[in-house]
Amino acid sequence: MRQEKNPLGRGHARTGKGRPKSTSDTKTLPQTPRESSDLRHPADVESERALLGAMLIGGGQVVEQIRKSILAAMFTEPAHEAIFVACCEAPNADDAGLDTSMLASALSGDASVAALGGPQYLARLAEQVGSAANANHYANKVRRAWQRRQLALCAEGICFAVASDDEPDSEDILRMGDEVRALCGEVASGKHRSRLRMTSLADITPERVRWLWPSRLAHGEITLLNAEPGVSKSILSVDIAARLSHGDAWPLGTGDAPERGRVLIIAGEDCPSRTIRPRLDAAGADLDMVDIVDVRDGDEHRPPDLGDLPEIREAVERKRPQLLIIDPLAAAMPGGTDMTDAVTARRALSPLSRLAREYDFAALIVHHNRKSADGLALHRVSGSAQFAATARIVLGLAPDPDDDEQVGLFGLKNNLARVPETLLYRVVDAGGVPRIEWTGTDDRKADAFFGAAARNSCETPAIAFLRESLANGPRPASEIESKAAELDISKSQLRTAKGRLGVASKRQAGVTNGPWLWSMPTK
Repeated sequence: MRQEKNPLGRGHARTGKGRPKSTSDTKTLPQTPRESSDLRHPADVESERALLGAMLIGGGQVVEQIRKSILAAMFTEPAHEAIFVACCEAPNADDAGLDTSMLASALSGDASVAALGGPQYLARLAEQVGSAANANHYANKVRRAWQRRQLALCAEGICFAVASDDEPDSEDILRMGDEVRALCGEVASGKHRSRLRMTSLADITPERVRWLWPSRLAHGEITLLNAEPGVSKSILSVDIAARLSHGDAWPLGTGDAPERGRVLIIAGEDCPSRTIRPRLDAAGADLDMVDIVDVRDGDEHRPPDLGDLPEIREAVERKRPQLLIIDPLAAAMPGGTDMTDAVTARRALSPLSRLAREYDFAALIVHHNRKSADGLALHRVSGSAQFAATARIVLGLAPDPDDDEQVGLFGLKNNLARVPETLLYRVVDAGGVPRIEWTGTDDRKADAFFGAAARNSCETPAIAFLRESLANGPRPASEIESKAAELDISKSQLRTAKGRLGVASKRQAGVTNGPWLWSMPTK
């Protein structure tokens, strides 16, 4: 019977029945990092090598068979995991074996493979296995070693939980116990438990949305409050907190009085003593129902960011709030975060969303508009569009274009109900502290408010000069250019402003070689 060379390279050869016998001339493979360390968890590096060798020499049919039975994550060694993935992705229609030179090229940038010898390691993996016939046998051994590692990790987790100085969470321990029992069954049966779960919608119990403030704040969901800096976002959040602290009715008949509830505030910019407390006093809040959340950082305290989710969870667990306010989002992002990256945005908000659903509180996140005034109102949410996509409700604030003293609160997006009607308010003085005074409802939508804000935000000195100069009718271009120069407005700035306002230019009618006149476009 043909003998298989031992993939371990430990001075053994294998018979067809898998029995090792001593040999002294078998080529050896270098020890992997895991193999040369003192592993506490079960590993079968020998079978990993043998399986990869079988895939290399077996080609397409063997690779296709193995990729259905195990996962890349089941390999102990990072290099072996990388080689397995490369084998599965390689063109392998030919059963004569995989092209190791092509695989070596694909893996050339992997440091873990290079550390074991790169192309030479791949070649020796293939040489050490005489046949691909036992590929399934090796795959089963790799899978069973992975199952035992998972079992060891679960048991270790229970030990840590029980030995912790903190009171152990009985639910967590019971959950881990269930996991251990399931893994024991897998190890005993030799079967792999798939991570896939499918649930028939017939087995899902429908739930009605529980509104804290109808169409604006929902239990278990995130609301994003978006506006330009200085448009009273934080003052509005204080008004909301004050109403909830007493269980007062929502303004302008937009909702019945909510159940009196606790509010947690993560304030990344405003000082609690100089800004937040005076504003809450002015709004008439029950201060015993409102808490500022901080975390210890060395000898100091700071507002937590979304990377401090365990501390935020602890605060939620202890206080059981109805509302969590994060003001602003930019200050709550972990240091070095790229807010324009979609993956980063989802990773930041998704855990908070799950926490809100677990503890059934509403989350109100204050956020800034992007500087660009282009596009639809919803597209003005700064950073990645994923922030607005993850939040179930997005609200906006902008000054009323018809009344500079008034602000509009309007809906930009709502995945749970119809976009609510626009509400209007003023910011009034209450003994030197700003306070919200609600004034009425409005039929105008977001773009009516943001359009005015966009126009104002783009009002350069050149645009303002031209608008004023041409307000009463056409003027000679030379006169306007001369006056602009006196105001240090360059010709290029004037041309840009002329184009953005759509200023018309034509010769004066009825005059030979008459002057060029500029005029505002007719509406």
